[in-house]
Order: sequence, then structure tokens, then C-alpha cells
Amino acid sequence: MSLANTVITSEDSVKGTYHQPHRAKWAVEFLQDHDVFPATYGNPKIQLVTTAGLYAYFDNQIFFHKSQANANWGEHMDPDLEAKLKTHLGWESSKKNPQDNKGSAFYARLLATMGFYVNDQPQTRDKRSTRGKNGSELPRFLSTIIDNYPYLGVVDKKVAKQYMRNLCMAWTRCRRKKEEGAYVVTFLKQPTEDLVLKEASQLRRSMNIVWEMDLQEKHQSIRESRPNVWVGEIRLPIQQMAKVCPYSYPPFSFQVKTKSRYSFDHPTHQFNSSSD
Repeated sequence: MSLANTVITSEDSVKGTYHQPHRAKWAVEFLQDHDVFPATYGNPKIQLVTTAGLYAYFDNQIFFHKSQANANWGEHMDPDLEAKLKTHLGWESSKKNPQDNKGSAFYARLLATMGFYVNDQPQTRDKRSTRGKNGSELPRFLSTIIDNYPYLGVVDKKVAKQYMRNLCMAWTRCRRKKEEGAYVVTFLKQPTEDLVLKEASQLRRSMNIVWEMDLQEKHQSIRESRPNVWVGEIRLPIQQMAKVCPYSYPPFSFQVKTKSRYSFDHPTHQFNSSSD
């Protein structure tokens, strides 16, 4: 079976997250009305849902506790993506008034069945420390295509690359560290070094595939900031960034600034000597 036709989750899986049949029916009908099913890699609606889920994963949380569920985005959410979610999925999220959220509970449950990390603690608990203590990983349907990419056929590689591009865009937008003159992206905090190394490898390989870079372990640094809290970051070499084709839409760009500089502008030129 081709990757495009491979099913990631199903209506029955979403129904299984509910205890009340009538609520399960509402959720599935809402998702069906927005053409989410069949939930295959080749369904463009699933690509969109996945990208929104990645923004929640990297920058906030997907919350699912008893009868409550929500997918929250953070401050780095892309406004253009948010508009697409509203137009194509009927998904709206209000930071000021959570009661105005539309479809968020349905999509949170959908993302949970797709394998996204879910915070299953009461909302009074801190969303970040919970994930950091438990440890989190990319959903299996994404990690699988990263690991198996070299063995995929031409058509399947095209589909896989679309998902990896969206993964890289969400990661770099949400996790970029503000540092003058450098492009540094951090990894999520994890309770073990192995979890940081695993996700770092997946993200690094994805960027190498999507933008034909050559990021290696030597470009990343990982450390234990305090007991059972591992952090890390990767520093993108400027030389590699400069070689990335702009038509591949990388998350960075270079601006050429021009200024006329003549030989007599040099500090050692006679015109600029103190004796002149």
C-alpha cells in the first residue's frame, strides 16, 4: 500500500475517546463534515491537522482529561496557518475566551488518537513540567517516515517530505532561540538524555532531507541542566544556510545590504589621517 493511502487513525478510534455515545457521534460528524476522514497521509486535511498539532506539541499542549479536551497553541502560532485552520477545518482557538473555541476539543481527541503526546493531568497542573517529567516523543506516524525515508519510493518520499517540511517549520518557529547573528533552535526538555538525543536526531535528519543541509551531531549540544532535566539546542551553520535553495522555502532568509565603500573610505587612507 502506498504511503498516501496508509490510514493514521479512524472514526472508531475517535469515538473510543468518549464515554457518552451522543458526544462521540457529534465529534465524528463534525470531523466528517470537514473531510478529515479517511485520515490518511494523503489527505490534505490531515496534513493541516498534523501541523497544528505540532505547534501545540512544541509550544503549548494538547490537553485531554476525562470529559475535557483542548489543543492549545502558544505565542509562536502562525497567523496564516490559524486562518487556514478556520477556513478548511472549522477550527478556532481563542486565547482570551476558551469558551469561544470551536472544534478544538474534537481535534484534540483526533490528535490523541494519531499518537501525539497528551497532557492527561487536571488543568490546574503545570502543562510544561508534566510533559518534561514524563518525557515525550514525536507521534509514531511521523517518526516512522523519518526513519524509513531512505527506503521509500519516489512518490512516497514526496508525501513524507511534505510532512517533514511542516514538522521543521513548526519546530523552528516555536523553538528558535533569540540570539543575535546566529540561528539556534532548542529541543524540548526531557527527563533523560536518550529522549533528547532521539528527537534531536529526528529533527536534524528532517532538516537535512527537506533543505538538503548537512547537520550533524557536532552542531548540537545537549546537557543536564538539573537532575533529570535534559536540554539541548542545535546551531545551524551559516555556510550551510547560505547554500539552501530559496525555492525550497526554508524558515530563514538572507538580506543583502549594499553601501558604497571607496578606497578613500578606508581608515588608513590619507584623507582620514589625523595629520591631514
